[in-house]
Amino acid sequence: DRSGAREMNVYAIVQDLGPLLSALPNLLRLTLRAIMTPSEETFDALSHVSPSLRAFSWPGWTPIAARCASFLESHPNLCEWHSRCFGDDSNRDGSPSVPSMLLERITTFETNLSPRSLSLLARMTSLTRLSLTHRSEQYFTREVLSRELDAIQACGRHLAILDLSDIPADWGEPIPWTVNYVLPLTPALQYLRVAQ
Repeated sequence: DRSGAREMNVYAIVQDLGPLLSALPNLLRLTLRAIMTPSEETFDALSHVSPSLRAFSWPGWTPIAARCASFLESHPNLCEWHSRCFGDDSNRDGSPSVPSMLLERITTFETNLSPRSLSLLARMTSLTRLSLTHRSEQYFTREVLSRELDAIQACGRHLAILDLSDIPADWGEPIPWTVNYVLPLTPALQYLRVAQ
């Protein structure tokens, strides 16, 4: 019985995705693989995802703010969000940013470092798990470092699990950098992984 599915990894063709998601009213976790590119058809198909969804992963998703806000609004139980690619801060379609009240319920967030992801992260005040990968050298600046620390300060109060990967060598050795700058911002931390 497909309607009893609780978790799904999707490699589907986009035109098949809407009907497939409609047939899964109890879906709790959805992972779309990188093969699924953002498009109007894909966003339309995602409108069929069950409101009971708790975890969403789409590694290549660069959300348009209005679509992102709409998706979060229509999934009130969503608290785990994995998205590796957010692009930059520019708001090309002129839409408003994602409202803070929608981001405040996110407890798990996995992303790459970018100005856009830091903007979202700074408003996720209920986070208990954060995985932040430093991949794009264009963001290895002192300004972005300062914004990252500001974002961690904003979301770090409840963080129990923190994974910082690929920390730029220009920022200093990863362990002293983490001890001196990150740990003071994360008083509830129980698990830490740091890699350069």
